[in-house]
Amino acid sequence: MVAIDEEKVEIVGFIHMISDGMLSAYISLLKVLPNYQDQGIGSEFVHKVLAKLNVLYMIDLCCHQELQPYYEHFGMHRSLVIKRNLG
Repeated sequence: MVAIDEEKVEIVGFIHMISDGMLSAYISLLKVLPNYQDQGIGSEFVHKVLAKLNVLYMIDLCCHQELQPYYEHFGMHRSLVIKRNLG
């Protein structure tokens, strides 16, 4: 999904997700240009994607720790991450 500023004819944000269409999906990227943030564009993306994927067993995404409260606002929950040193 993309958001377009029709006056400037430019993409101002997008969300990308990958799904098998049956069991799971992964939201891989959500980006809104800084000048267009805090206008509800990102929230609309997340609402639309979650509504479209609500029949699936799980929807995953990875984000920086400081963004976790943003996604919790949509009912998403932080999962346990186990870090291993494989080197």
